[in-house]
Amino acid sequence: MWAGQYTGLYPFPLMVLLAPISRLPVDAAAVLWFAACMGILVWLLRRQSLYWLLFVPFLQCMFLGQIDPFFWLIYRYKRPAIWALLSLKPQLLLPALPGIFSSRRNFLEFAAASLALHVPFLIIRPRWPAECMSFI
Repeated sequence: MWAGQYTGLYPFPLMVLLAPISRLPVDAAAVLWFAACMGILVWLLRRQSLYWLLFVPFLQCMFLGQIDPFFWLIYRYKRPAIWALLSLKPQLLLPALPGIFSSRRNFLEFAAASLALHVPFLIIRPRWPAECMSFI
């Protein structure tokens, strides 16, 4: 990513946002990622976070370094503007669609946040959506 080699397997904005952690040694990056996700889990869910910490499939995803638990925490936040982050991993956007389209206000908030998130990356690399779709 730092050398400018974007292959399109993941959305370009996600790759750019995660590029700084790729400069760390693998062990340090894994510990940092795990700590960040656990901190966000406790911050968002407070008392309910204990149940998630005892749920073995969730912990397995966390230890394997998957990004999905982070996005499921975003989904639970219940704010359409925050749900725009789900567009960084589009398959996880599907459960949020009923909430996005439930009201005009939710849709406009989501659309504005999505545009604010993706337009800068489209300016940097206009062909990234086509490159990403070519791998599907």
